[in-house]
Amino acid sequence: VFPGTAVDYGSSKDFYEIHGGLVEYFYHTMQAIPKRTGIVLEFGTLNSQTTLGSLDSVYRMSRENQGFHFGFTNETSKKENQELFREMFYPSDMGWRKKALDDGKARLNDVLKNF
Repeated sequence: VFPGTAVDYGSSKDFYEIHGGLVEYFYHTMQAIPKRTGIVLEFGTLNSQTTLGSLDSVYRMSRENQGFHFGFTNETSKKENQELFREMFYPSDMGWRKKALDDGKARLNDVLKNF
């Protein structure tokens, strides 16, 4: 379905399994449809496979978690934290967004042609 693209089925050391995600939900919900599949395309945002990227991810997640559970010291801190957290999942860099959209469209075209 994805010619020339490496697909990770969970055998590599950097892979992590997702349980309870949206793809799994729809896969089980749509059992009446005999031929169905689900995929997750991940577009890295913080290069968290590196030490600095991992530390940045942990920093952002812990700040968001602390603010959610205990509140923020002020509105400026809250907005700063929200921006850091949003950038973790949806970077404002237009080059990154364009590449993610282009890559996603290319993978979707692969699926439609080859599935």
